[in-house]
Amino acid sequence: MTDPKTSNGNELAVHAGGASAEKQLQQAPQTPNASGVTFRPRADVVETDSAYCVHMDLPGSREDLIDVSLEDGVLCVRAEVPSRYTGIRREQAIRAEFGIGRFERRFRLGEGLDLDALTASYRHGVLTVRVPKAQGERRRRIAVSAAG
Repeated sequence: MTDPKTSNGNELAVHAGGASAEKQLQQAPQTPNASGVTFRPRADVVETDSAYCVHMDLPGSREDLIDVSLEDGVLCVRAEVPSRYTGIRREQAIRAEFGIGRFERRFRLGEGLDLDALTASYRHGVLTVRVPKAQGERRRRIAVSAAG
């Protein structure tokens, strides 16, 4: 896997078992929108005992502007965040820090995941995609008993 500290782009690898989620970050080139501006919302990936959850901040978007798909083991998130200001061009803004426009993020999914049970929800400006681990891949605690 690519070292996340030396990569640049927007692809994230998620594999059950093996390296920690932090070390699994793989990056690929960003996708510019039609105007050539690259909008890349930040994503958090959280591992629980039963799943990985991808959280993306998309304030100002709507469910009908978000497309989540699975293509050849790659989770694709395509969405649009429309401008908050009608009649004002972005160049006119004194300060514009919120991302607007179209974007695409890709998350490479590896072994040990239940790809048929993916779910996605959008609430309060946050997209959450839940990728369950396969039943046999889930972390479990093993009790240690005294010998003898």
